[in-house]
Amino acid sequence: MPKRRFHFLMLCVSVLLLQAHVHAGDKRMTQLRDEVREQMLDHLDTWFPRCIDLEHGGFHASFAHDWTKLPDKEKLLTFQSRMTWVAAMAAQQLPDQRDRFLPIVEHGVAMLTDKLVDKQHGGLLWNIPIHDEDAAKLNPWWRSHKHAYAMSFALYALAKSYEVTGDEAILDFAKQQFHWFDQHAHDTVNGGYHEALTADGKPVTIPADIALNPKWDHIGTLRGYKSMNTHIHLLESFGALHHVWKDPTLEARFKELFAIVCEKIYVAPGCLNQVFTASWQPIPTGDSFGHDVETAYLLVESAELLGIPQDTRTWQIARNLVDHALAFGFDATSGGFYDEGAAHKPAYHKTKYWWTQAEALNALSIMDKQFGKQTPHYRDAMLKHWTYIKNHQLDSDFGGWHGVILPDNTVPTPPGKKGHNWKGAYHTFRALVLTSQRLNE
Repeated sequence: MPKRRFHFLMLCVSVLLLQAHVHAGDKRMTQLRDEVREQMLDHLDTWFPRCIDLEHGGFHASFAHDWTKLPDKEKLLTFQSRMTWVAAMAAQQLPDQRDRFLPIVEHGVAMLTDKLVDKQHGGLLWNIPIHDEDAAKLNPWWRSHKHAYAMSFALYALAKSYEVTGDEAILDFAKQQFHWFDQHAHDTVNGGYHEALTADGKPVTIPADIALNPKWDHIGTLRGYKSMNTHIHLLESFGALHHVWKDPTLEARFKELFAIVCEKIYVAPGCLNQVFTASWQPIPTGDSFGHDVETAYLLVESAELLGIPQDTRTWQIARNLVDHALAFGFDATSGGFYDEGAAHKPAYHKTKYWWTQAEALNALSIMDKQFGKQTPHYRDAMLKHWTYIKNHQLDSDFGGWHGVILPDNTVPTPPGKKGHNWKGAYHTFRALVLTSQRLNE
């Protein structure tokens, strides 16, 4: 056979093999798109309407592994805000579900604007008891103090609720809460925000005696210190509020938080400091892979809201965070992301939590959309990760997501709750609806 003809035949074979590979990849992505959308709709139906509390207002949080309703003792501002946001996001992103979810949005907003607002001092309460007899069972320090983390989620929910309803009263309330929070909690010396506040809005400073009780604040941060966790969510909520309200102070704070996350919290080549003094000196701790991938998404979203959607530095930081999580926190055998590890060593806490898996799915879909033409790395990881979620994190018996999967990929005995004040539909629905959008594109 002439050499030229042989080379031509080999070229044809290579093209056919490439086409077959591309076709197989397209088929897998089509299947992924369909399965993610189906799970998104199922997830909404699993939570709503069973979580709507018509007796006490807002949303019911506590459900057993089989979705049996368990008693609640409190209405937590964070959970109530998150579920209100989910309803608003569903009404916005799913036009055929709008009429179903708008009344649920109004129901959630009523809890925030009526029952969880501090009518004496201003601001928003961390929690309220459902019954008078429940008050003694709740942490008295938490009840007497406010926290930036919870107020951030309230702003997040109010901004989205206004965006989807157009109700000016909701925006007015959001403005009031932003101004109260900013006036009382903004750190005018070091930037960012004091996190724990007294009832009347005085910042809780770093105690001279670290052995004081309680040692930790509402979200497990040393009292008086600043945290990555609170500030990435302030970035999230300020961005959402800035999207619907072009206030100069809000815009300045939004830009300040963006810079803090990029310059103080993020550490090259791809992880996050977690705890800081008031002057942003980091306190040595481990690295949370779930927050790495979540922050990657929040930075990309914030850059878009700031009008710099293709900012090179932002994309590099976001990509570094995802690459770091893949390198040190991803189970290359089974899929799924571990909880925590040292900054640049393999994970040491290999339990897999539902929220980390959701945020990772969202982040991987972002990376594949942005860099998929350069590398199949993120797409391959996303497909493997979704297979893990289907096989292990989703409950095929009762529906919903298992909260915890052990390192051997089994469910704990007895299984954990399907719902509680820190496990709602926020992380999961957001990841599913945004990933579905990108796959549909």
